[in-house]
Amino acid sequence: MTEHVANGGLAAAEIQREEASANRAAAERGDAPLLPSERLWGFWEFTYANSALAIATWAFLIGGSVGLFVGPKEGIAAIIIGNIVGVMLTALATTPLSGRYGIEQFVALRSQFGYNGSRVVYVLAVVVLTMGWLAVLAMMFGRSIDGLTALSSGETANPTGIKMIVAAVGAILVTWFIVAKGPTSIKFFNMVVSPALVILMIVMLYLILQHRSFSELLAMPALSPPFEDNTLNFIIAIEVNLAAGFSWWPYIGNLARLTKNERTAFWPNILGIFGAAALGEIVGLLAAVALGDSDPTIWMTKIAGPVIGIIALLFVAFANMTSMANILYTSIVGLRQVGTASVRAISWGAILFLFCVIPFGLVVFYPQMYDGFFIFLVWTSALNSALAGIGIADYFFLRGQKLDMRSLHGPQENGPYRFWGGFNPIGLFALAVGFAVYVLVFNPQTLASLPAFKYLTASVPSCLAAGAIHYVLTRLFARGRGWGLYP
Repeated sequence: MTEHVANGGLAAAEIQREEASANRAAAERGDAPLLPSERLWGFWEFTYANSALAIATWAFLIGGSVGLFVGPKEGIAAIIIGNIVGVMLTALATTPLSGRYGIEQFVALRSQFGYNGSRVVYVLAVVVLTMGWLAVLAMMFGRSIDGLTALSSGETANPTGIKMIVAAVGAILVTWFIVAKGPTSIKFFNMVVSPALVILMIVMLYLILQHRSFSELLAMPALSPPFEDNTLNFIIAIEVNLAAGFSWWPYIGNLARLTKNERTAFWPNILGIFGAAALGEIVGLLAAVALGDSDPTIWMTKIAGPVIGIIALLFVAFANMTSMANILYTSIVGLRQVGTASVRAISWGAILFLFCVIPFGLVVFYPQMYDGFFIFLVWTSALNSALAGIGIADYFFLRGQKLDMRSLHGPQENGPYRFWGGFNPIGLFALAVGFAVYVLVFNPQTLASLPAFKYLTASVPSCLAAGAIHYVLTRLFARGRGWGLYP
């Protein structure tokens, strides 16, 4: 009898352990909220994690793009103004709710757009953005390799030639292989690359100041200002940096769910993402105007000479693959969360490869995208700024920072966040209005703008318009229909 009782106790304990393990796995995947005891990061841990994410080679590209419009004095101001506003609004829209509830960002979006509407937003904001970034970073890798071979052999580099394309395709394939192995390999690369990128930035800044004094740099003109109106060029430079700040919208919410509380989820973004990204952009800006080229794979070889140039290009190539692995991994984790059962049934390696097909196509058939990449970046802000406005209006002003965890994670078909067939027409309409306001005020493709753009930018009106429309229409119509569990 005693033996049976003991065996029963052991079996019950084993069942409890298995249940606890399954619950932890579900929380890690985003299927359930993370409890406070399961979260990893305090203030400084999250600051370091954010800094590691933000110190990336794309900061050189963005800084170089700013140098096309304005000189260093105005450019540094544009980098600081644009990034601080964009990062703060993005962080307000995504990190407090993730930090409070430990909830996956795109699960939380069900409260704003419905469970099917959140899938639409995921495709628009994450899939399109990530595929574009993968292509741009792969091309930067390819140009680094092309520059390396040119330096080694004494030939002339061909940034859009066959060597660049082959190397870029190879970078995507290697990234696919790394991510297919899981997050452990990505963590190792982050620990190596992030501190090394800081060292690279300091070395490059030192070499730039060896060529010209800081006062000389500040007096230099823009590389290729599109308009005679310097104020308009300055506002476009701010808009590029607003877009850089808003471009973190798809990612930082899911990072924040690992933090201890709301304050820890929000404030490290200002130190980490803003501070680190601004540092990289300023280095890219100064190098671009000092050496006459916004492409870091070109100015690095000009400023550093053959030996240091080869080392720098090798490191940039390696660092690009780390950035590619980070964004590919986080995007696929989100895709499996918002996807249908048929999407989740696809194997991890297969869904990663399918995700890489469009970046392959961009690299092979549209390598010119790299030279005008700031256009792609600014287009993303037309969407992300509106999403930030909707998120702030919904969470802070409509819901009073309260979400129902059971409803968000339970069956959605008949839950309170189903809205209308799984779509919240109010949220989606507000998103469309915000996007339209952006393009009306400033067209990223042609750089045509309304007079108001010089005083308001385009991202700020888009954010305000989307948030206001969402707030007003929700107050007028959603409560009466019982949509969305609004208080």
